[in-house]
Amino acid sequence: LLSAKPYDAIYVGFPGNLSVVAARLVSRKPIYFDAFISLYDTYVHDRKSVSPQSFASKWYRLLDSVACRLADTVIVDTQLHAEYFSRELHIPREKFAVILVSTDVAIFRPLEHGERKAGFSVFWHGKYSALHNVRFILDAFALLKNEPAYQLYLLGSGGEQYSSVREQVNSQNLNNVHFLDTVAYEELPKRIASADVCLGVFGESNKVDRVVPNKVYEYMACGKVVITRESSACRSVLTGAE
Repeated sequence: LLSAKPYDAIYVGFPGNLSVVAARLVSRKPIYFDAFISLYDTYVHDRKSVSPQSFASKWYRLLDSVACRLADTVIVDTQLHAEYFSRELHIPREKFAVILVSTDVAIFRPLEHGERKAGFSVFWHGKYSALHNVRFILDAFALLKNEPAYQLYLLGSGGEQYSSVREQVNSQNLNNVHFLDTVAYEELPKRIASADVCLGVFGESNKVDRVVPNKVYEYMACGKVVITRESSACRSVLTGAE
């Protein structure tokens, strides 16, 4: 920023809480901070990876608060997230701008010919985190393990539930569940096209009620039937469901 060409404003993408602090130290230009989600809520309440009484939880809350206060405008993905930030951090609601998550329709679009699988194919992609709660999906497919027509295809890596998901598939001998290798982003629509139904998120935290996951937009752009957890955010955005 110190050596940059003249500029009118600064945009800080997610996750950029500390970058907001650095930007404010060297510039008085307007800062637009894409907070997207709360670090405190994600690590403390959603993933439960740190205790609410721990130093780490206080650090995450401080990062949320300082970044949002230093920025001139804070961007979040749903009205419910804007209300959450405002309420929890005691920051005026007017400071938050809502820009819905979107997808590149030049990449994600209906394809006539996917690599169709035999039977009824169900597809999910993403990170094996508490927000997605793939273990809930596995519980459903455990009920279908003797129904070979129904097959589940999981594409993703990483996340705090990855090991437990693998262990559940092995321990319950879920032969109807298949792990797919990761693919280039541009190749993902081909995987989606091969499915009869696509799955969203099934987490149980309050955070899930405030988000519409990116994969849901991608599936819809591809013209697919989507099953995801009912949430206030989905109800407010996906009004066509009425």
